Amino acid sequence: MHPLAEQIIAELKVLADPEIAEGMRAYMKSDQPFYGVKAGPRRSSFKTIAKQFKMISQVEYEQIIFELWAGAYREEMYQALEVAEHYKKYRTLASWPIYDRLVRTAPHWDTLDWIAGKIVS
Repeated sequence: MHPLAEQIIAELKVLADPEIAEGMRAYMKSDQPFYGVKAGPRRSSFKTIAKQFKMISQVEYEQIIFELWAGAYREEMYQALEVAEHYKKYRTLASWPIYDRLVRTAPHWDTLDWIAGKIVS
């Protein structure tokens, strides 16, 4: 696994709140587990981590997105979308196959809305 993906997942585990995780899963009507990390702390964590990491290639961008997207927890998928959105240099026509795959495999409206509204728009 890429070190950035590992760091993102490790931080999600630190921020996890099992007491709210079940409520998040119930709200989304999903079988997918949640760590219980609300959007604000999750985004803040990503921004801190991203400042420490310079993306060096399109291949790396894709690798990190798909490693996180394949995660068991919904917040890992959210962090994949944070990566896709944050590294604007790689949001080009060359990334369209990445976004197409994300759209086709998005499990619910929350991820699909994010892809359509913040990444490909």
